[in-house]
Amino acid sequence: MVSSLSNEPIDDDSQRLELALMELASIAPVENLRQIRELIQNIDPNVGAEGTQSQPLIADSRGVPVVQNLAIELIVELIKMDLSTVFEVAAETSRPPVRELDDYLNHFADWLPRNRVPLSLVLEYRQCEQSIGRFRSWTDESVCFPHLSDHFKRFADAESPREIASNDHDTDEQVARDAIIHAMQPGEVMDDFEIIRRLGKGSFASVYLARQQSMARLVALKLSRRRGNESRTLAKFDHPHIVRVFDERQAASSPVSLLYMEYLAGGTLGDVVKRVRETRPEDRCGTMLLAAVDQNLLDAAQQIPAHSQIRDFIATADWTSVVAWIGVQLSQGLQAAHQEGVLHRDLKPANVLLSAEGQVKLADFNVSVMTQPDTSSTSDQVGGSIAYMAPEHIEAMMRARGTNPTATSSYDDCQPDVGTPADLYSVGVLLWELWRGERPFSCEDDFESQDDMLQAHWRSRQLWQADEFDTHDRAINGSDSILHDVLTRCLDVVPSRRPADGAELAGRLRLALCPRAARFILPPHDSWDAFLSRQSVWLVAMTAILVPNIAAAIFNFYYNHAAVIASHPGMKTGFFHLASVVNAVAFPIGAAAMVVTAFPVARSMKRLRLRVGASPKDLNRLMELPPRAAWIGLTLWMVAALIYPGMLSGWYGEFSKLEALHFFGSLLVCGGVAAVYPFFALTVLCTRVYYPAMVRHDVRDDSFDWRGRLLLRRCGHYLFLAAGIPLLAILLLLSRESMARPVVAIAVVATGCGLLAAWLAHGYVMTVWDTLADVLSNRRRSIPGLRED
Repeated sequence: MVSSLSNEPIDDDSQRLELALMELASIAPVENLRQIRELIQNIDPNVGAEGTQSQPLIADSRGVPVVQNLAIELIVELIKMDLSTVFEVAAETSRPPVRELDDYLNHFADWLPRNRVPLSLVLEYRQCEQSIGRFRSWTDESVCFPHLSDHFKRFADAESPREIASNDHDTDEQVARDAIIHAMQPGEVMDDFEIIRRLGKGSFASVYLARQQSMARLVALKLSRRRGNESRTLAKFDHPHIVRVFDERQAASSPVSLLYMEYLAGGTLGDVVKRVRETRPEDRCGTMLLAAVDQNLLDAAQQIPAHSQIRDFIATADWTSVVAWIGVQLSQGLQAAHQEGVLHRDLKPANVLLSAEGQVKLADFNVSVMTQPDTSSTSDQVGGSIAYMAPEHIEAMMRARGTNPTATSSYDDCQPDVGTPADLYSVGVLLWELWRGERPFSCEDDFESQDDMLQAHWRSRQLWQADEFDTHDRAINGSDSILHDVLTRCLDVVPSRRPADGAELAGRLRLALCPRAARFILPPHDSWDAFLSRQSVWLVAMTAILVPNIAAAIFNFYYNHAAVIASHPGMKTGFFHLASVVNAVAFPIGAAAMVVTAFPVARSMKRLRLRVGASPKDLNRLMELPPRAAWIGLTLWMVAALIYPGMLSGWYGEFSKLEALHFFGSLLVCGGVAAVYPFFALTVLCTRVYYPAMVRHDVRDDSFDWRGRLLLRRCGHYLFLAAGIPLLAILLLLSRESMARPVVAIAVVATGCGLLAAWLAHGYVMTVWDTLADVLSNRRRSIPGLRED
C-alpha cells in the first residue's frame, strides 16, 4: 500500500502531479502496478477505485469531463517515470524489461483507454525500446495506435533516407548494428577499447566510459551508426571550454563508428539542473554544483580534488554568481567555435560536460554546421533540441517541413539565417533554466502533430516577456539584476538585438560577478554618464576645455587692464586691439586642434553605437585625449604670454620690463588654469564615461594595469601643478601694491576652489579606476577558472 503524502487537501493540479512523481521516484520501478493506482487515489481523491468520479463533472470544449482529463494526465506522467526506470534497469542488467507498455495499458484500461493514449507516451516508450537496441517501424506503431497514425506517417516521411532501410536485409543489419551500439556491457572490448560503463544514450548513439588499452587512459567512447562530422569539427579547437576529441575510427569487427574524446567525470549540467529544481530558491548556492560533480566522481570511482581554488570559489559563491561564471565559460567556448566558422546548434544542459573542478566544456557538435561563405545558407540546416532553439531556428525547421507560422513574426525585415545569434539564444535559455530551475517558456508535451509542436514553441518565443525585478526588494542584489538583463537580451526574439557574439556575452556575464564595476560599464539609461555617452564627443570635450579657457581669458583681460593698462591710458586702444586679434586667432586654432585630437575618440564612440568593439589603439587615443588637450591650451597661452609683453613693449616705450614680466606671469597663471582644469575634467569624462563604453563589448583590456600606472602618474603631476597655481597667483597679486584687497581675495578663493576641485577629481578618477580593476585588471582578478587571454 502507498501511504498518503499529506493530510491537507491539495487544490493545485501541478502540485498534485509533483507530489505523485516525488513519491513514485522513491519506489520506482514498482513491483505491482496496483501501487501506482493506489498512489493516484491518494493524491487525487476525485478519482474512484475504478476510475469513477466522486465530484460532478464539468465537460470541456470536446465534451470530455475535466476531472477525467486531470486523471489521465496524472497517470500518463507516472507511467512515463516508471517505464523509464524499468528500461534503465534492463539496460544496466542486460535482461529483458520486466514490463512493456501494453502491461500498463491493460492494467489502467479503465482510466486510460487505448484510443486516448497520448503521442508523448508512445514516443517515450519508443525511446526506451531504442535504448536497449529494439526498433519498430512507424507502420507497426500505427497498427497499435490507429488514432495516432497521421503523426506516425509524418514522422516516417520526415526521416532521412539514409536512416530508413530499403529492404529487409538492410533492416536486419541496422537492428544488429544498433544492438551493438546500445548494448555494450562492462568488460566487453570493442577494437582498442574496454567498456567500463555507459555514460549516456540517444536514438542513434551511446556514449561509454572506456579504457583505451594502447594508451592506458580513460576516454569517453561514442558508438554511432555512421561517421559524422563531429570529430572534424572538434579537431579544430584547442580551447579549455570545448571538449577535446582524440580521434575517430571505424570498428574493425563491426560496422560501428568509434569517436573517442577526453573523459570528464563530473557529469553534465543536466545533473545540476535536476538539483536546482529540487532546491528552494533561497537555498540555492554553489555547493549544488559541487554536490552534482562529486556524486558523479564517486559513481565513476574518481578522486575528488582536495585543494582547488576553483572549487573554493564555487563553494563560497552565491548561485547567481555561479550561473554567471558558467555562462562566461560557455560564451568563451562558443566564441572560439564561431571564430572557426562553426555553429553548435544543439546547446542544452546534457551537452555541457563538467570537470572534476566544476568547469564546463561544450560537447556534442554532431549537428553543427560551418558558416564559411562558400557553404549554403544555414537557414536550410535544421536539427537540435527544440526546447532550447531560437525562434528563427524553429522557423527554419517549419519551412523545411513546408509549413509557416500562423502569426506574424517580430523580425525586422525578413527571416534571418540560423547564425551566431541562434547559439547565443540557446545559451540564454540554458542559463535561465540553470538559474531559475525552469525554462523561460514551456509548452505542452502532447501535440496532435509535429507541426503543432513547432508552432507552439515558436509562439512561446514570440509572446514571452521577462519578469520585472523589484529594485526595492532587498533579496535582489546587483548580480541578480545584471544576470536578468543579460539573459533577457539573449532571449530577444529579434536576433540583431541579442549580444553581437560570444565575447560580448562573456563580458556582460562577467559583470554579474563584479556588480560594482557593472554600474560604470553598464550605467542606467537615465544616469548622467549614460546621457553624456550619447552626446557628441566634440560638444562635450569642447565644453570641458572652453569653459576654463574662457574664464582664464576674462580674468586675464580685466586683471591686466586694472593692474597695468589703467596706469597707461595711451595703451588702452592698442591693448584692446591686440587682445581682440590674439583671442580671434588663438581660440579658433585651439578649437581646430581639439577637433583633430578628439576625432578618433568620436569615431570610436560612433562605431560603438554600431556594435563594433573598440581596439587597443582606440583606447590609447582616448587616454591621450586629456594630456593633449592640456598641452594645446598651455601652448597657446605660452605663445600669448610672449606676444602680449613683446608687442606692448615694442609699441609703447613707457611699458617697463617689470610690467612686462608681471604681464607674462599673469598669462602663465592663466595657462596653468587652462591646462590643469581641462585635464581633470576630460580625465573624469574619459575614465567614467568613454572608457567604460569602449570596453563594454567584451569587458577586456589587456593593457589596463599599464594604463592605470600611467594615469596615476599623470594625475599626480597635474595635481602638483594645480597646487602651484594658487601660490603663483597670490605672489603675483601681492606684488602689485595698487591692487585692491578684494581682488586679491577673490583670486585666492577662486584658485583655492580650483585646487580643491582638482584634488576631488583626482580622488574620483582613482576610485573609478580601482573599481574597474575588479573586472579588468590582470593583477586583481579574484575569479578563478576563467580564460583571460
